[in-house]
Amino acid sequence: MRDWRVSRGSADADNGPEADIAFWRGRGSERHEGQVYSAIQQQVLAIVGEGLDAVPTPD
Repeated sequence: MRDWRVSRGSADADNGPEADIAFWRGRGSERHEGQVYSAIQQQVLAIVGEGLDAVPTPD
């Protein structure tokens, strides 16, 4: 860790080429893996609450 240096570029620039791949792999895991879907739903319930649905209304 002593010689580890962080780049001064933005996080978007550092992750640019891999960002699309990571997004689509995560989305595929959410759709096809029951444990991943369940973990996401459990976290949504913990944050939003049971019986409530997040309904975003973008401009």
